[in-house]
Amino acid sequence: MNKNNFLPKEPSTIENKKQSCTNRVIIRSSGIYDILVMLPFAIPGVSGLVMTKIQALHNALMLSGSLVDFSPFHLLFVNIMALVSIMWGVLRVRTPSVKYGLYDTAARLAIGSTMLLYLLKYNITEIMWIFLVTEFAWAVLQINGYFLKRDNGLKPANLEG
Repeated sequence: MNKNNFLPKEPSTIENKKQSCTNRVIIRSSGIYDILVMLPFAIPGVSGLVMTKIQALHNALMLSGSLVDFSPFHLLFVNIMALVSIMWGVLRVRTPSVKYGLYDTAARLAIGSTMLLYLLKYNITEIMWIFLVTEFAWAVLQINGYFLKRDNGLKPANLEG
């Protein structure tokens, strides 16, 4: 079965074009969000300060769960992953394609599921709920943009658009 059989070639109506434009705005916005949120984690030195602030907030709010002290080795991986996220965000800002939105949705669901596992199984700080909710919110927004409502149900959007 050809995987593209169920995909329209081009948006054929004004409504489809409007939906495609809205979807691109959502994809671009999620990229901007990722860049802004991850930037402090990408900068050596600053990422350590951010982790210290998260620890202070955790303690001030008397939240349950644990938050470990990060060594420079841990922070190296924080910096690397933040840089990867920023580059992915830049790609979606510059080229907000439906395909990239779909990939980002899958990544957000995987990341969110991993966060949920750590929250429930390993009792990490409850501050992670903020990040978890935003990951799932962006996933829901993007998946709604991916599927266009048609006559008899849902039909995927054009992956090239």
